[in-house]
Amino acid sequence: MSGASVLAEIPGRVEKVFLNPDNTISANGIYAVNFYTLGLPHTVIVDDYLPLYDNGSGYRTLFASVSEDKGLWGPILEKAFAKYHGNYEHIVGGDPNYSVRTLAGSPFYDVWHSEMTTDELWTLLKEHDAEDDILQAGTPGTSHFDAGV
Repeated sequence: MSGASVLAEIPGRVEKVFLNPDNTISANGIYAVNFYTLGLPHTVIVDDYLPLYDNGSGYRTLFASVSEDKGLWGPILEKAFAKYHGNYEHIVGGDPNYSVRTLAGSPFYDVWHSEMTTDELWTLLKEHDAEDDILQAGTPGTSHFDAGV
């Protein structure tokens, strides 16, 4: 979900992951999500049967939540990502850089900013932000820069 939140910074990026052209709830409960495997598109089809639990006052999704405006994109995206990897257990934790690469198909590189001055880092961040590149923090001392989608 952190990868999806990084993509969502620019309007339209998350919407491009879903293959339903009008971005509405499917009457049949079937959704196609486009991921990338080794840079090539890979479509994953999922239904809208989501894992739920009873919290005492109704049912809630077990993992990603339905948004306040009743949007299902988060739980559907998470289910497709879990299917892509085999199950929900396989997507616990991990490197958010990998999820962005799977969602966007974009190349990336790490910047070891611990070896840069503050001014050099700020200049680099502004350059990538101006290009609408995907910026995310990595392990301590690094940042990831993904090509714009």
